[in-house]
Amino acid sequence: MTTDADAQVEWPTHCPVCGTELRSEVIESVVTNDWNEGSPVPVLAQDVCPNPDCPAKAVGPEGAEQV
Repeated sequence: MTTDADAQVEWPTHCPVCGTELRSEVIESVVTNDWNEGSPVPVLAQDVCPNPDCPAKAVGPEGAEQV
């Protein structure tokens, strides 16, 4: 039996629109009062296209073109 955890996931390494290599950016890092020194800090990161001229950057969050 194969579980979802066993499945191999291929993460994109390049922007599907312009082909530029993606860069990982930290969106949020959460340290709470119960965090122990030396423990890993929960971090939310996202791969983004660093190309300022990428056509994908002209699309807003709802898919509407930004002016």
